Amino acid sequence: MLRSSRILGSSNGSPASQAEPDWPDPAPATSFGWPGSRRQLTMYFVYILESISTGRWYIGSTQNLDSRLVMHNTGRVRSSKPYLLYKMVYTEMCETRGEAMQREQAIKRSGAIRKGIKNELKRKQSGIV
Repeated sequence: MLRSSRILGSSNGSPASQAEPDWPDPAPATSFGWPGSRRQLTMYFVYILESISTGRWYIGSTQNLDSRLVMHNTGRVRSSKPYLLYKMVYTEMCETRGEAMQREQAIKRSGAIRKGIKNELKRKQSGIV
C-alpha cells in the first residue's frame, strides 16, 4: 500500500490559494510503467477542497486533480456548486481506486481524522512542520 499525503500552501503564512506548491504537479505522472510493458500503474488521489467563500470542505477522490478542481470551480459538481470557488488544501496518493475510495469514506466518516488533517493544515500555515 502506497499512501502519500500533501498539505497544500506555503509555510510563510500566505494564503494557499495564492501559493504555488513546492513540488512537481502529480497529475501528469499518474500513469506510468516500463517502456513496452502492457501493465501501467495508475495512481488515484484523495483530495480536500476548501470553499474560498465559506471555508466548507469537500472531500473526494480522482485520477486527475487538475481536471477535478476545474469541474468543481465551474459548477459541474452538483454537491459543491452552491459553495464556489474552491482551493485544493490537501491530497493523498493511493495505488488503487478502491484504496482511494476507502480512504475518502474514512475521512468523511471520522471526525478524528478530519480534526487531525485540520491540525496538520494549521501547523503548516503557521510554519511549524
